[in-house]
Amino acid sequence: GGFHWSETQPLRLEDGQGSAVQTPYAFHTFEIFHLSVCGTDMLSKYSSHWTAMVDTGAACLSLPQEFFDMVLAWSPALDCVDETIPNVDYTECLDAQCSTLKPLTVCYLRQGASPSDLPVLTFRMGEDAEDLHLPLAGLLISDRPSGAPRVCITPGDSVSSYEELADVSYFPKVSFGTLALSNLVTTFDMRSMSIGMRSKQTFPAKAPLCAAPATCSKAQVLDSGLNKCMPPPCHLIYFHQVSPSQDDCELQPSFLFTIVVVLATFVFAEVALGEIYHKLAAKLRGRYAVSV
Repeated sequence: GGFHWSETQPLRLEDGQGSAVQTPYAFHTFEIFHLSVCGTDMLSKYSSHWTAMVDTGAACLSLPQEFFDMVLAWSPALDCVDETIPNVDYTECLDAQCSTLKPLTVCYLRQGASPSDLPVLTFRMGEDAEDLHLPLAGLLISDRPSGAPRVCITPGDSVSSYEELADVSYFPKVSFGTLALSNLVTTFDMRSMSIGMRSKQTFPAKAPLCAAPATCSKAQVLDSGLNKCMPPPCHLIYFHQVSPSQDDCELQPSFLFTIVVVLATFVFAEVALGEIYHKLAAKLRGRYAVSV
């Protein structure tokens, strides 16, 4: 098929006083829709679209942490570990002496898996556009000292850590490095700062290489993104809590204790009122007898 084009980036913005300000761009950015893995839309819980960027200074596909976790949950062939190799990996120091480095997440093929076992990511350049296909098998690279090939996909910052941030320019983006772009036919319109893409190859929506959907029991709720059964939302029901088995709701012990105390209070009040009634009746009968 032909190219699918992104929205045109604005070249000038109003500064609030009616003056046009030239907008500098360090990266090509564009909006993607329906970013999916194994038929699951990763954006459904967050937005109808997400900002992506082209980073020719990097090789990998970088996803916000939440989206990365979803890819990992649906990809049994991926084995991602935290590791940092001094003098090889560039990362942050965790102390003033830089004796400890922030670990990097490196994704290898799981033992016994082959590249063909990796799923395919899909996304669109518009709400009603055709799916574009990015196979994870096309992200294999051998750049680790061990020689073991890794899948060039990395987690970025968490979306939740930026929810209160006013400056959207710092919001975590989907980043297409050069290796990720090599799996797509990409063209750039430098005048409008827009991007055109098309797939090099198409794939079935959901192949057997995806993880089996989780099966939930009782009141558990399926998180389709993470392919995981979550405890039921018992907090929505008065005086209920999650059961020890994490699959149902049960009455809170404090509620049962409160019921016992209330019932005991009513019983005590009933007995006390009955006693008062009998004493009062006896007293009235005595007065009536004397007056007669």
